Amino acid sequence: MDAQLQCNPCGDQYLMLFQERTDTDYAIKENSIVYDLDAATLCFFARDNPNDSSDDNQCPYSYAVPGVDNEFTFCTTPVLGVLILGTSRDAAVGLDDDAEWHHICVTWSSANGDYEFFKDGVSVGSGSGFNSGGHITSGGTTVIGQDQDEVGGGFDSTRLLLAT
Repeated sequence: MDAQLQCNPCGDQYLMLFQERTDTDYAIKENSIVYDLDAATLCFFARDNPNDSSDDNQCPYSYAVPGVDNEFTFCTTPVLGVLILGTSRDAAVGLDDDAEWHHICVTWSSANGDYEFFKDGVSVGSGSGFNSGGHITSGGTTVIGQDQDEVGGGFDSTRLLLAT
C-alpha cells in the first residue's frame, strides 16, 4: 500500500504576516537551540508578496551566536539559500510569483556535508561537502522575519521577509 501525504496548512491563528518593508516586524527567541546540532531540517509555508518587486534577500529564519551572525540562516528570494557557519549554498529556484502557498524545506547533515532544498515536496537543489564535520552551536538567538547581522539585532531592511 502506497502512503499518501496530505498537507493541511494551519489556520489563521498561526499565521505571521510580514507585509511592510520595516525592520521592526519579527519574532525572537533567545537560547532557542539548547544542544549543538550536527544535522538540521527547517520547513515552513510561504508565498511571495505581490506588492514587493525587490530582488533583495528575504530571510524568514535567522539563527545567530556570538561571533557568527549567520550560524543558520534561510532565505527565499531571489533564490532559496541557506547559510550555515557563515558559508552559503543556493538552489536554482525561489518562491513563485503566483500568490500561492508553497512548502519550503532545507535539510543539512554534517556527516558528509549533505544538503538538500525542497519546494512543494520536490527536490530543487542538493550537494555535499557543505560544512562537513561542523555543527550548529547551541545558545544562540532565533529570529523569524529578519536576517540578524548581530545576535538579536542588526537588522537590514533590504534583507527582511516581505511575505504573507
